[in-house]
Amino acid sequence: MDDKTDLVFHHSAPALNMVNEDIDRLMDEMVEGRTGSSACKDNCSGFLKGRAASGIRYYLSEQEGTGYHDFFRVSGSLTVSITDVTYKNDTWVTVGGCDFFKIRLLVSGGMRGNKKELLATAPEISLTVVPDNGLGGYFIAGGQNLRMVVLNCQRALLTQEIGLADDKIPPPMDNLFSGSTALRIFPMRLSAALMQAGRLLIDSRHRVHAAYRGAYLEAIALQILALVLNDCHSIAYQTADEIIANKDVHKILEVRDYIARHFHRSLQVAELARLVGLNKTKLKTLFRIVLHETVYGYLLRCRMERALELLDSDERGIAEVGYAVGYNYPANFTSAFRRHYGVSPRRYRVSGDIEPIRRSNPSS
Repeated sequence: MDDKTDLVFHHSAPALNMVNEDIDRLMDEMVEGRTGSSACKDNCSGFLKGRAASGIRYYLSEQEGTGYHDFFRVSGSLTVSITDVTYKNDTWVTVGGCDFFKIRLLVSGGMRGNKKELLATAPEISLTVVPDNGLGGYFIAGGQNLRMVVLNCQRALLTQEIGLADDKIPPPMDNLFSGSTALRIFPMRLSAALMQAGRLLIDSRHRVHAAYRGAYLEAIALQILALVLNDCHSIAYQTADEIIANKDVHKILEVRDYIARHFHRSLQVAELARLVGLNKTKLKTLFRIVLHETVYGYLLRCRMERALELLDSDERGIAEVGYAVGYNYPANFTSAFRRHYGVSPRRYRVSGDIEPIRRSNPSS
């Protein structure tokens, strides 16, 4: 869907090194026909005249590598970038400041600093504040497929569009606007739902019709924002009421991240408890308090969500899908899938429909 029916303007310059204000201005100019680029002349005529720009796409040149960067303006205070690239050589990306914060969801690949130190590796999510006069960046490693979603958010997104009062912005988001001029990064805890949302945004180019993609991107981007806000609020609530120690909250979230990465393995509570230095009983108790579900309930949800993705997008057989999400025996996978969704994997693949049933989380 990257021809003229796709409301994305193809741009010949590498927009990824522009700051948000430059990208916004470029979108406006391309719609109004003020630029001299051939892409605008080809794509900005007719029904696109006067419409808000859906986005800008920059394809890597043959010398650079393969893939593309997409930039979409969802609202006046939210821009979404989607990256799916493989550079031939290490490539520097500039992050310019304009008083906003980023929610960066890394699905595959990694990023390195100016001294080639490791900054992030997938799967990972982080909050980053970029002050108005700040300037930074990162290297994308050559030969490595980087798949990433970034929400570039202004403060008005929280205070005006969502309607949060300043004192209701949960930590660490409240620290993003403390007046410091330093670029700061706050690692967050990854959930299966956030990872799935990131994949949906990246795959939307091929799976969602161009006429509906703008609305689709907005819905998923706001879902990511809501999930991150909810996680921040949940952690703040637990620690503010001193239900559990802050260090134990982070241990529970570490277990959650570990499950999200390794749900295809045969995971045991004892193993997870040893991983973070807790006993089994305390891990199960705190996991339910912090995340509002059991250890095995979360493990099952990770497996079932990934199974749906594979059944939708993969040609492998039912038994292979089951094995990929942690089931050595097809009958066990089919039984778990049916209990979770109310339909067998085979029937779901044929019909594309699921019939969710209300169930309590499996006992831990």
